Amino acid sequence: MPNRLARGSLPSAGFGTRGSDGKTRGSESSGGLAIPGRSRAGGPSCQGGIAGIGDAWRTLGRPGLEYPATVSASRILLVEDDPTTREHLSRSLQEADGIQLVGAVASLAEARALLAEVSLDVLLTDLDLPDGSGLELVREVSGRDGVVPLVITVFADERHVIAAIRAGAMGYLLKDQKGPDVIQAVRNAVDGGAPISPEIAAYLLREVRGAEERPDPGPVPQLSAREREVLRCIVRGFTYDEIAGLLEISAHTVSTHIRKIYRKLAVHSRGEAVYEALQLGLVHPDD
Repeated sequence: MPNRLARGSLPSAGFGTRGSDGKTRGSESSGGLAIPGRSRAGGPSCQGGIAGIGDAWRTLGRPGLEYPATVSASRILLVEDDPTTREHLSRSLQEADGIQLVGAVASLAEARALLAEVSLDVLLTDLDLPDGSGLELVREVSGRDGVVPLVITVFADERHVIAAIRAGAMGYLLKDQKGPDVIQAVRNAVDGGAPISPEIAAYLLREVRGAEERPDPGPVPQLSAREREVLRCIVRGFTYDEIAGLLEISAHTVSTHIRKIYRKLAVHSRGEAVYEALQLGLVHPDD
């Protein structure tokens, strides 16, 4: 497996998401595993160590966090061609509180037919389908406001992971995960997170750690002190509103800083910003 991830290989994958309170949120992610520090008021802080890329990507939900039933159930479309796997996942989704399975189909054609008729919050798709790649569906729903594309597959190699990320997938799950773990990942995605299987998180972590041994990527973009504070918060997974509260500035000002950061880093999404920040040393694991 090649040891290098190309700069700019992460996705343009900012989508609005529906939180557990039923309200639509902005395109930046929140929720999931994080190990924040504490602010002066005792709340979360942008300071504190980063345990790994799994934290930055908000991996699989806060331990012990209860997800109450939402006012409107999160609508899920499952695309899986293997009958046994499809039945197993369908049963798990149907039995989960706060989740409505709007369809469980086996092909691109069936999925597209349903997408034309129903609205949904999460697309959960296999990659290897009989009439094409699930990445086609990921790209198609990426432009839909409020829809979170997730991949569930047997492929754990670099080529498939990076291709899914580039296509716009906001999460990457492996089929060996148990039903409750898949449900937790779906809930995390609806809540604004970007769930990934532990094996994939470990792979991305190795890539980030290995960056220190790679050739110098070139000049490091110059960020202002405030932009670095905002970037640190982005890496730690805070939302626009949370960053605004922590830094005592308006959400509009946060949005302005983020646009400037994206332009300076030549990225288009939170995932790319996190990756570049770690690769370029703008944010360190012990920050």
